[in-house]
Amino acid sequence: FVWVPRWLGEAYSRLWVEYGRRPFTLSELREVLGLADARARVLVHHLHRRGLLLIFDGGRPRLYRVLTPGSFILLASGRLRRVELRQEAYIQLLYDCFRAIDRALELTSLTLYGSVARGEASKTSDLDLLIISDDLKGSIGERMEQLLREMRGETEEELRLLREFGYHTTISPYPLRRDEAKRLPPLFLDMLEDAIILYDEEGFFQRLMERLRERLQRMGARRLRSEKGWYWDLKPDYRPLEAVEI
Repeated sequence: FVWVPRWLGEAYSRLWVEYGRRPFTLSELREVLGLADARARVLVHHLHRRGLLLIFDGGRPRLYRVLTPGSFILLASGRLRRVELRQEAYIQLLYDCFRAIDRALELTSLTLYGSVARGEASKTSDLDLLIISDDLKGSIGERMEQLLREMRGETEEELRLLREFGYHTTISPYPLRRDEAKRLPPLFLDMLEDAIILYDEEGFFQRLMERLRERLQRMGARRLRSEKGWYWDLKPDYRPLEAVEI
């Protein structure tokens, strides 16, 4: 439960009424709330620590924004895990995606992976989402199209705002049924170290990650870094023509 004292709740409400989703500077916050600089910085610290205020842009001047009330309620209800990212500009979009997916499907797991999860995203990076649900039907491509349609209404406003500030982000869902996820597809290797789980019914995906990690340990697999990024050496003692299975 995200407990918020009254003075913080009042400040959050006034900022939401004034700015909605739009970013603002510290000086603009001070003007709206009528606060001295020191008091404004204390307020920013406490709102940010509770996840109600996001750092939209860490440049000069720094830009902040408040979380939407709908996302605040989701966090307070415990339905959704609070997300902490190095690049906080993506957090509201992530919560909006969850709201849309959670309405459309009986969700088993939702996990963020890729460059946004690692904190290495550019302003053109995809928002990579692993979605696990037995409600999914059709081919992977058909499921992706269905999910993008479901998310369009919930994410349109946020994507438009991000574009206004130079973020040309696209949502990239990877939808699997539970039985497909249990096969531990190779994509899961990219999620072992950096993925961020937003929702996980009864720890389903977390258990799959533990199973995959145990298999890799038995194989003696190593995660190595090259100029192009990280990769897995699945079998350091590999012999020619030897089959390698995860």
